[in-house]
This record gives sequence, C-alpha cells and structure tokens, in this order.
Amino acid sequence: MLTGRYLALVFRATLRIVKLRADGIALFEGTPGGFWRSFWAAGLLAPLFFVTLLLEASHIEDGTAATRLVLVQAIAYVVNWVAYPLLMVYVADLLQRGPHYFRYMVAYNWFRLVEAAAIYPLVLLAAAGAVDVDALAFFSLIALSAMLLYDWFIAKAALDVDGTAAAGLVLIAFLLSLVIRGVAETLA
Repeated sequence: MLTGRYLALVFRATLRIVKLRADGIALFEGTPGGFWRSFWAAGLLAPLFFVTLLLEASHIEDGTAATRLVLVQAIAYVVNWVAYPLLMVYVADLLQRGPHYFRYMVAYNWFRLVEAAAIYPLVLLAAAGAVDVDALAFFSLIALSAMLLYDWFIAKAALDVDGTAAAGLVLIAFLLSLVIRGVAETLA
C-alpha cells in the first residue's frame, strides 16, 4: 500500500536523482517489497497513457480497428513495464550485481514518473495538434536525451558499475522498448 509518507520519500529520492545526486538511490526501498511497490508508478501513469491512447483511437473511424489499437497498446504498456525488469534479473547476475538488483529496479521504475512528466505534456500537445511538428521533434529529442542521461546515472549509481556498463544497460532498455513499441504498432 502506498501512503502519503511513502510517496513523499519517493518524491525526495527522485528529486535528488534529478539533481544527479547518487544519495537519492539510497532513499528508495531496495527490497523485494520495494520492488513490487515501485510498479505503482505504472499504475499512476496508466491514466495519462490511456488518455493519449484514447485520443489516438478517436481519430480512427472503424470501431474494430480502434478497439484493436487500444487492446494491443494496453498489452504493450504492461509488457514494456515488465520486460526490462525481467531481463535485468539475468543481466544483473551476469554483471555480478545481483545484490543491487532491487535498488536499481526500484529507482528505475519510480524515476519513470519524472520521465513521463517530461514527455507526456509533449504527447498531449501533439495529440491536440497544438504543437508544430518541428518544435515537437526538437523538444522530444531534448527530453529523450535527458531520459537517457538519467537512466545512465541511475544504472551507474544503483548497480555500482562503470560508465560503459551503464551505457550498455541504457542501450538494452532503449532497444527493448523500441522492439516492444514496433511490434505493438505492427499488430495494431
């Protein structure tokens, strides 16, 4: 169960990470219980995801195609949240960082709220047609660059790996996400 006190701690921890302070990692509950609680981030982001998805589906005149899009993208949302943590069980052991797995995944999952705060306004403005395509591409590139930097920082600090290994993990997460999105777009 999430309490206001717990969410305040998550907020403090993520704020420290935003400031690139490694001590923010230690504020997260790096335990199996904390791991499972960190998936509340997916639940907190789900309404934003579904609003943008429904905006996209509203432009499709064929009701069956719109329903298919919503179902496929909803499944992809769940898969995107669980695929990387599942893969990281193996990768953390391979890197001999298994004991750091939970603190890494907890920080990684909760920080996705910050990343969403940066990207969802752009997505909503684009869906509403309120942003020029070139401006959207520019701001999306900036947001993506920042997200990759923070993901690198979290991997480096939480798993206690060097910069190259952290970059490799960011690349794995990014490519996995692209594959999931690509498959979902193909199926939808």
